[in-house]
Amino acid sequence: GGGGGGGGGGGGSGGGGGGGGGDGTGAPLDLTDVEIILGKGEDVTTVSSPSELMIRTLSALPVVEQDRIGFTALMDKSKASGEEALEADLRSLWEVRQLELEEAMAATEESADFLAALIKTLKSHVDSNRADDETVLDALNGLEDHLSDMDMARDFHDALGGWPSLTNLLLPTQSLQVRAAAALVMGTAVKNQDEFQGWILEPVALSLSTDTTSEEHMHEEAALALLTHMLVKGCTTTTTTNQNGTTTSVTLCNEPTLEESDPVGALAMRKKALYAIASGIRQNPHTQSLFLSLDGLSRLEHAADAEAEFAASDKHKKRPDHSSLWQLRLKLATMLADWITEAGSCDWVTDVGECGVEEGTAASGGRVDDVSDVAGLAAAELRSMRWCRIMAGAMDASAPQRVHEKALQALALQAPYCAAKDKGER
Repeated sequence: GGGGGGGGGGGGSGGGGGGGGGDGTGAPLDLTDVEIILGKGEDVTTVSSPSELMIRTLSALPVVEQDRIGFTALMDKSKASGEEALEADLRSLWEVRQLELEEAMAATEESADFLAALIKTLKSHVDSNRADDETVLDALNGLEDHLSDMDMARDFHDALGGWPSLTNLLLPTQSLQVRAAAALVMGTAVKNQDEFQGWILEPVALSLSTDTTSEEHMHEEAALALLTHMLVKGCTTTTTTNQNGTTTSVTLCNEPTLEESDPVGALAMRKKALYAIASGIRQNPHTQSLFLSLDGLSRLEHAADAEAEFAASDKHKKRPDHSSLWQLRLKLATMLADWITEAGSCDWVTDVGECGVEEGTAASGGRVDDVSDVAGLAAAELRSMRWCRIMAGAMDASAPQRVHEKALQALALQAPYCAAKDKGER
């Protein structure tokens, strides 16, 4: 039905069955498949002509669409002249609308076929164990362009089942470039949408080789766990418990030779992983909780340390493409400032640099606010001297101005607490 004002119309908003004669001569309009929905107080004689049906249906479109197709101008002209709009003019608008709907449906089908082909490429790459990075990188670039659209992102995950293949591309068995590209796609797909952020919590079956044999065993892991692993230089171990109560642990190790041979690529990978993490945990207590349980803040420190180590060396000076250095600092400072802001302000700062609150107020637990409660746990750590020093270290003289601005914003939020802690240390 066409909705709006108790009207009718078929085939969705402004759509309908049939299309009438295409010659605009006033031939009878084919309304065979059109369903007419009667409004309150209407009877079957209320809508008695094709012109009235088309007017009622087109009137149900959003105003911006009415303006775009010329329906508003046609009706204004009719009102000004005192004459009814000609059926031929209405039919012309109707047929244009029908053609647009057909084209939109065809485009939707083409998009689904396109996404399915890209998912097939991802799965093939995972199954073949790193065969032809160039092909899968092209597929990931195509996905990143399309999954910024919410409908396509939902189809990719729900209807087409592409999430497991994408998650498997985060594994350390993949190249730095493939892992970085997969993290970028993931961040774009879930970006700040509560409905989609939950995807990074879903356990996905991973095919892993054991340390002592080429045999593979199955382990389920959430994408968020793999993203946090990408932040560190060495190995991480995560333990999960399935629905049957069976507990399994898996240790993942990033290859040190890749880090040494391509430090810029490693930085770029961490930057993309941090982007995906930030997209998935912003204002979401469920994903934030898992991130904290994965020792995520400690792993963020690992990323900051690795970046500082690279900055202190002369390696980045020999490379023209070391922008990832500043990008990682920028994203880290942004994430820190956002999280402290989410936690809310304190009523005062204690002598030891902790958050002081009035009895019964928000931060003392007087409110029920999952976002602030979970963010408060993180903020307590992010206000530590260790993190204040990390943000101070981001004020590198050679860093771009935008990095300085975001680091200063974070330091301004940390300063009252760190000042008290620093005084206590002295």
